[in-house]
Amino acid sequence: MSEIHPEKTIVFFILALAAFTAVFHSPAYAQDVEIEVSSDLAEITVGDMVKYEIGLTWNSKELDSDPLIEENLGAMVVRDREPAKRQELEDGRTRQVQSYSMTSYKVGEYEIPPPLVRYKPKGQEAVIVSGAPVMLKVRSVAPEDASEIRDIKPPRAAPRDLTKPALFLAGALLGLAIIIVLIVWLVKRSKKGQLAQPPEPPYENAMRRIKALKNMPRATPEEMKEYYVELSSVIRDYLDGRFMLPAPLLTTRQLTHLIEGEPGAAPFESGGILSVLGAADFVKFARYMPDEELISADYERAKSFFMETKPPAALPKDQAKETAS
Repeated sequence: MSEIHPEKTIVFFILALAAFTAVFHSPAYAQDVEIEVSSDLAEITVGDMVKYEIGLTWNSKELDSDPLIEENLGAMVVRDREPAKRQELEDGRTRQVQSYSMTSYKVGEYEIPPPLVRYKPKGQEAVIVSGAPVMLKVRSVAPEDASEIRDIKPPRAAPRDLTKPALFLAGALLGLAIIIVLIVWLVKRSKKGQLAQPPEPPYENAMRRIKALKNMPRATPEEMKEYYVELSSVIRDYLDGRFMLPAPLLTTRQLTHLIEGEPGAAPFESGGILSVLGAADFVKFARYMPDEELISADYERAKSFFMETKPPAALPKDQAKETAS
């Protein structure tokens, strides 16, 4: 009869409990949208194509709108993006698969970042969930045991008479210098006596531009993209001018890390405005066509953010005195 070891029994029980917790409490089971990520190859040579797919499964009755994929393929080069394939399943759920054909021209091991999916449950705010990363190894086309190939020696150049090229270059530089001096003189003369106009304050600039968005058409994907490009630009320029944040130079993810990753980096509530920038990224890069309810919600979030963070100088005189006191 075999001997029972209590220590091994305890270790086995702990490992089984951990595996059970990982399976039944993972994000794929806790979220309303199931995300499946796959690639047809785990290893390729430089320049070879690999097919990468992101599959989403959801119940349309539980969401206000279809989920959206935020593309982030890391260092991979996308050569083709197939139209999303949609299928209605027998259990009433919807499945959609987005396929990419991509490659890499650098040797090494790559991690395709986990895809981010944005969706809005019934009667709730929009949320963002992530899938799983995919590892891919890129090998060189040369055999592993091949020795390094040296470049051939360049041909020996014959002596040249550089007198004529030197004279031509000197004449060209002299002519260019004369043109530059003439342009500078004309610009200074045209500006002489003119007073420089002060720059428009960030709040007034933002309110003027966002009001103009009301008249922009949004019927086609290209028009919708132009609308959200301008909305994102208004927000980023306002963050730059009002709070000295380099928003125009950062991606939405980098801006989120800057604002939320450092305590005190931004003296305002950032959730609403970052949500609008995330929605703008979906429209710009995924050609998403949001409905009028979501468009209106993003517009009002941006406008409310400008009004809530405007400086006292932008308030009416009576209200500015109350704010100062």
